[in-house]
Amino acid sequence: MSVFKYFGSSNSSNPLQSDCTLSVTDLINMFKKAKLLEDDRITMVDFISVIEKYHSNGSNLKLTEKLSEAQFKAYLKANPKLLPINAEVQAYKDYRAKVAEYEKDGKPITDIHVVKDIPEEERKHREDKETAEAHKDWHDSILSQHIMFAKGAEIIFSEFKEIIVEIAIKLKDKVDPTTGKKTVIVQKFVEDWFLRRLNSFVKF
Repeated sequence: MSVFKYFGSSNSSNPLQSDCTLSVTDLINMFKKAKLLEDDRITMVDFISVIEKYHSNGSNLKLTEKLSEAQFKAYLKANPKLLPINAEVQAYKDYRAKVAEYEKDGKPITDIHVVKDIPEEERKHREDKETAEAHKDWHDSILSQHIMFAKGAEIIFSEFKEIIVEIAIKLKDKVDPTTGKKTVIVQKFVEDWFLRRLNSFVKF
């Protein structure tokens, strides 16, 4: 409870009554100080997905739903100019259409600015590369916006304990790969991974 109170805030004026809560910002700060919010441990997406089980984010979509492949494809379809290769492919199509039009009308095609076709292998390579770059930018933007919206949500102590258990289970292969016992994994996570890393901030 001491770590919860240290990072949280009290809404009670009665010193005999504990009414402490953690905002999502407090929780993120806590796990960052414990050096657990890292890609080889718990990613921010996984972390927020656990927290979202205990608060409403104010929208109809959870973070994992917002970051789905279907959402990204819809985003790309609505913003085709995000990939420079698309503009070049379209430019070549327009060039071929204009050549066909000039030939039909008997006009000299030498008057048309030549646009070269892009070899299939090069086109595929660039499309994959530019799509990956666009996906990263999109992913980071969605995550940032989602966190900003969720930061003020409050977590009570009982929810905090459930979150700790879920994170421990997610990290079970790193915490204790030799046992499948939930109680052992949670205890090791809390004592060796969580509280020990927060020792310099909170005195237990």
